[in-house]
Amino acid sequence: TTPAEDKYENLTWVEFGLENGIPINQTIYPENSSKITWINETTIIVTHTPEINKTIQFEDSLGFSEYIVENVTDDKIITYLNDSTGNKTTREFNRTVTIQRNETQDITYPFPIEYLGLYLEYLRSLDSTMQFSLASLADETLYFEVEIVKIYKTS
Repeated sequence: TTPAEDKYENLTWVEFGLENGIPINQTIYPENSSKITWINETTIIVTHTPEINKTIQFEDSLGFSEYIVENVTDDKIITYLNDSTGNKTTREFNRTVTIQRNETQDITYPFPIEYLGLYLEYLRSLDSTMQFSLASLADETLYFEVEIVKIYKTS
């Protein structure tokens, strides 16, 4: 992991929380509010400095929320969420992220085949010439034998 020096600032940081290799939450920091503040042979440190009143988008199994930045300290980003009842819920996000340059992360996602099938079906609705399929007989030549059993005369 060696980002180009001209890419150290104005980053839009997206972070995934993982459990057993499966994403369980996602945090999207405000656009262009993150930057690399330290880099050496073993470590990269990214610091988030969002402006007050910008939003941090957070999604987990309970759904999607937009937290409004209220304060930024040396260590934390303090945010709040106004829920449907008018209650103010506070949440803190870490201001820095430390990445080990020699760490290995599995970024593949075990996508359930059922969802992939639905996704391909959706793509086919957009482009009827799409040739992808998950069916077991995909890319096979099929021959049908037809037996005429009875012929009816219609009036």
